Amino acid sequence: MSAVPLLRLLSFVAAAGGGVATGHFLIPHRGPAEDAVTGNEAASPAGAAAEKGSAPPAAHGKVFSGSIADLLRLSREAGSYERAQAKLTIALMETPAAEIQRLTMAFPWKPNTNWMENAAYAVLLMRWAETDSDGAMKWCATLPSGRLYGTRWQLLASIAQRDPDKALFHARAIKNASHRQSALVSIAGIVGATDPRRALAIGRSAQGHQDEYWLQGIFSTWAANDPAEAFSAAMALGNRERSGALYSVLHAWAAADPAAAHAAALAQPEGNLRNQSLQAVLSAWAGVDPKAAHAAASVLPEGRARTQAIGYVIQAWAAKDPRGALSVSLALPKGPARQQAMDNVFNVWAAEDPQAAAAGLNTSGLSRNDKARLTGQIASAWAQSDAPAALAWAKTLPAREGGDNAVANALQAIARTDGPGAVAAWQDLPPRQKMNQVQNIVGSWVSRDREAATQWARSLEKPQERTAALGACLWGLDFTETEKITALLSELPAGPARVNGIRNIVGNQADNDPEGTLRWLQTLPENDRTGALKDNNLWELSSGDPQQMAALLRDTPALGAQNYLWGNIASQLASEDPVAALAWVDTLETPGARRQSTDQVMRTWAYENAPAALARAQTFTDPAQQKSAMRAVLETWATSDPDAVLAWAATAGGEEREIALLHGSLQKADHDPAASAGIVSQLLSQNAGEDTPSHLANAAGNVAQAWFQQDVTQAAQWAAQLPAGDAQASAVNMIAQAWAGLDPMAASEWVQQLPPGDSRDKAAQTLSQGIQQSDPESAFTWAASIGDASKRDDAVRSAAQAWRWQDREAARAAVTQAPISEAVRASLLEEMAKQE
Repeated sequence: MSAVPLLRLLSFVAAAGGGVATGHFLIPHRGPAEDAVTGNEAASPAGAAAEKGSAPPAAHGKVFSGSIADLLRLSREAGSYERAQAKLTIALMETPAAEIQRLTMAFPWKPNTNWMENAAYAVLLMRWAETDSDGAMKWCATLPSGRLYGTRWQLLASIAQRDPDKALFHARAIKNASHRQSALVSIAGIVGATDPRRALAIGRSAQGHQDEYWLQGIFSTWAANDPAEAFSAAMALGNRERSGALYSVLHAWAAADPAAAHAAALAQPEGNLRNQSLQAVLSAWAGVDPKAAHAAASVLPEGRARTQAIGYVIQAWAAKDPRGALSVSLALPKGPARQQAMDNVFNVWAAEDPQAAAAGLNTSGLSRNDKARLTGQIASAWAQSDAPAALAWAKTLPAREGGDNAVANALQAIARTDGPGAVAAWQDLPPRQKMNQVQNIVGSWVSRDREAATQWARSLEKPQERTAALGACLWGLDFTETEKITALLSELPAGPARVNGIRNIVGNQADNDPEGTLRWLQTLPENDRTGALKDNNLWELSSGDPQQMAALLRDTPALGAQNYLWGNIASQLASEDPVAALAWVDTLETPGARRQSTDQVMRTWAYENAPAALARAQTFTDPAQQKSAMRAVLETWATSDPDAVLAWAATAGGEEREIALLHGSLQKADHDPAASAGIVSQLLSQNAGEDTPSHLANAAGNVAQAWFQQDVTQAAQWAAQLPAGDAQASAVNMIAQAWAGLDPMAASEWVQQLPPGDSRDKAAQTLSQGIQQSDPESAFTWAASIGDASKRDDAVRSAAQAWRWQDREAARAAVTQAPISEAVRASLLEEMAKQE
């Protein structure tokens, strides 16, 4: 996850009251008793410096000496994150501003901090923001990126609580466009608690911001105070924003007054927006009165909207009456919707009463596949409260009913609190179940006792088990423990195991400490660097210091062809200065890297100022570069303002006009799929007699999928009448996939009437895959009906493997008669015999 999306996530969760963001982490409201301060904080140079400060007055009998070590002591004694924040706020209440500043700057921050450290850091930031917001923000701007993002968010949140105007001033001064947009929507979420209309204006000023969670958070809070006003405001929004806002309003409204919210949802015109509104109401209503909500959902017309509405009701019903919810789930038609409903029921049931949930697996109507899927969920939830009992139960289950998965989940839970106990239980397993469990056990154990887990990993005699265990010992290590990292990597054999270990470290640390990750990578041999970064789109590494990332790539010649890595750097540079970024791109040696980086610059520029980016794209003298840059700008512009792109298309010509029409219409397909379908059909007719461009074929599939959400019949008719070719195959396949998950029987009838050819073959293959778990015999029949021999062989193999779990003899008999190649038949029968 890159820094920008994390900031957005922090703002949404904090706005909803889900936690506090500090040090680049979202800290849950908890205080695990096992966490403890190691004492290293006071021994660090920063901690030692802080020890010299003057002591403020005592607070409620707890003497605060003025040191960081004492802050951490008070935090630990509080016992939880929330209590620590309250205690430290009181302790620091009379502390002078200069002392707050000194403590904050000296705080021994590191990427991976425990709840006690985070609580202390959060309170220091809050107090500094209260006493000297300008000084705090100025200091924050000097921090390395790994620390900058979360710290800045915390400061802005504190400032916005008291002075939104000042918070906005600081946010608008952020140079990086993406970070500035994220900061603005974060402030909008905070302002929304007291002034939702102003919050809307602030959020919309974050031009180019693509996430809509901030909007939903504002409307959810608004509806809790004045649902009717919030509903009217949501209905007045544009098409792109309306659905999410309306869902939030109606869900909050229904929790307080389900009848009024239900009436408002029913009053909307038929269509996707009405369906979403009913889902919002019914899911909230079910939390209050599930039977009434189910009755309201059941009277909806047959179809996707009714199926989804009942699914939402069942999910909420499970919290009140899991047996009743399961009974309703089993009454649903076979398919993904039924499976999802049962999954939701057992997830809730197992968390509340795992023994009862385990007994519930004997309910009539559950297939073997259902049981195999659900046992793992039950074992995982059961192990949270009584891991030995969960393991004992899991060991009694046959493998075909999910026994192996249940054993694995129980062992992992035991290892989190009792590593030696997990090892002892693992030793007692039969050889077949012991396979592939070592890595899971160690991966859980290291979070509790890394030294003991590592010692056991090194003691394993079998090379394969030892390698897997040592690789898991690397999980969670950061660059404050480079000696441990180096030692463990040296024990891994050269090849995939070592490369995967390095990739895991980079993946875990790149977001929290991009500069530190880059420095560490520079210390590795070139082959290791290449293995870690090749085919690994690590956006986070470029988010810290793009020039540092560029230097690493130049020092690793084997990565020269990894154009996307250069593109990541270019995008980061463009977020601050797109003109300078283009100049930097011109210095790249590899043509592919220059081309992809140019496109990334243009996309980033288009988020900030699409007309300026488009004007620059038109000045490229190389025809191929101009075409690619124009496409990048138009595609990006369409995501934020499709109407503007369509208006521009009316004045344009050539391929640029086609691209603008296509992407502008696709962005509106969710609200007006018929119009989008008309544009796609028009463009297809203009390309008649030629090979269909891939982007046009993909567009046909996307429009068909969007239209299907609103009107199954019209979407199916449009897809079927498209000219034979890739576009029709894409559209038909999308509809078959969506329909199979909702109403397999209706989907089968539709695919049956399609004319023979590639489109029908792809639809039949998709339908077969979609019903394999719920109806493998029918899936096999559909697979055997595919005309293309190669596709038929693949589909029959997949369906046969699913069928054998339910009826081995019937599946074997069907394979012997299926219209497949003799080689595939022999291979399948041999595989099925081995699996018995």
